[in-house]
Amino acid sequence: MEVPLRGDKIAYVGRLAPTPTGELHCGHAATFFTAFERARRAGGSLLLRFEDLDCQRCKPQFVTSQMEDLRWLGVTWDGEPIFQSRRMPCYRALGGTYPATFHTALVCDEHGRRLAKRDHATSIRILRSQGWKPSEVLAFAKTKCLPATLEPRATPPLRISKNLVAER
Repeated sequence: MEVPLRGDKIAYVGRLAPTPTGELHCGHAATFFTAFERARRAGGSLLLRFEDLDCQRCKPQFVTSQMEDLRWLGVTWDGEPIFQSRRMPCYRALGGTYPATFHTALVCDEHGRRLAKRDHATSIRILRSQGWKPSEVLAFAKTKCLPATLEPRATPPLRISKNLVAER
């Protein structure tokens, strides 16, 4: 892989690295949009690299839905998506070992539907289905999901009812 140069300086290259084991949530929206903005402000590029090494839990439908949600939010990337699972020959050729994976247990609601695992982890898909606009999801995500060092958190915390309706 060539190091991208701009003049005599190394060009900025950012990356988005979702794991396709479920739907993207508001935390993804906040951090991925921040990465997107940083790359564009720097005049650099942004890569989409799927961390699909957990072959039992990673599913093609989540790759598709994650890419759709990113595009819906206005997040674009440069080039074709990269899949870590397809890079194993490179790791082996360099003497590397299979990258370790670790996932916490799945969290499900009372109907067995998968929920995201983090605080304020409302699925972007759920908010889309409730009629939220990309700008509303991003504003909500930035106030509820980014660490205080990046953006101030609003209070009170998000509440999700049993029927998965999030308060704005």
